[in-house]
Amino acid sequence: MAVFDGGFSGGAVYFTPDGGTTWNNVGAALPPNPVRAVRYDRGRWFVGAGQIFASEYSGLWLSTNNGQAWAQLANGWPTPVAGGVAIDPNNPNVILAATPDGLHKSIDGGQTWTISSGASSGFSLASVRFAPGSSGRVAAGAASFGVILSDTAAAKTRVSSAGISALDVFSVAVNPVNPAELAAAFQGEN
Repeated sequence: MAVFDGGFSGGAVYFTPDGGTTWNNVGAALPPNPVRAVRYDRGRWFVGAGQIFASEYSGLWLSTNNGQAWAQLANGWPTPVAGGVAIDPNNPNVILAATPDGLHKSIDGGQTWTISSGASSGFSLASVRFAPGSSGRVAAGAASFGVILSDTAAAKTRVSSAGISALDVFSVAVNPVNPAELAAAFQGEN
């Protein structure tokens, strides 16, 4: 599955059933807003979408049939925008969403949410990842703060930006062989 931002409006979701030989647009049922993230986990596709600009809200969506149907999981979010999504590698019911209002956490597969988990409401987040194999270690990318870390599955968060010269983190990754090694990517607006 591939997702497209679409700039200031639009966005798209495409799925290939044959390793990239052909692609099908499977996002027609989604709101026509920028799509920012896609994750696959145990037979489920998660798509994070939307942006604050022009109130192009969308949130987090789930498909269990390769994009043929979608269900919104952003119920009760103050600002339904998701720039990133992470699923606990040991518990498929634990989902984290990177939002302009911090980390939203669900422990029941997206039915209910803890908004701004771990006192993260002050962080506008663009991405989130669990460390490989870990249910506790979480890294998120934040605008103006750098990397936000948690060792408690987002129950508590802390800023980790010592040595980072550009603080608008767009994406984070964790080395699967050594979870102490993190990488951060930056993106400037315009």
